[in-house]
Amino acid sequence: MAAANEQPNTFLWVLRGLTSVVLLGYLVAIYMSVIMYELYPSGNLLADLMAAGLLLLFGLAYYLMWKRKELLAGLLFMTWYAALWPADILLEGENFKDAPAFGIFMLILGMLFLVYRSGVRKRRNSRAESGD
Repeated sequence: MAAANEQPNTFLWVLRGLTSVVLLGYLVAIYMSVIMYELYPSGNLLADLMAAGLLLLFGLAYYLMWKRKELLAGLLFMTWYAALWPADILLEGENFKDAPAFGIFMLILGMLFLVYRSGVRKRRNSRAESGD
């Protein structure tokens, strides 16, 4: 549990900041769809449940990110992106043409969380070998 005692470096703070900006955009999009455009509830129970499940998954990953569980957060952000595909295909139907653009950014951030976590492990292992 030495990683929990380490202070987050600049790279992690940048990842957290970018993820917070994405969360803010996600919440604004939800607000617009619920309040302004009245798209939720849509009448399609499966679509509504998928939207709520995606929000819950994103929120859990965001929480784990701040609790210094970067590996789990990165995996959950990548899972969230993977879950966007069937959700978009279900909602768009025959009009589905391209990858969920909003999610690609979170896929990249999820991968960067995994890269950060592997770097922390390498530093911890090298310190243990050197006897610090």
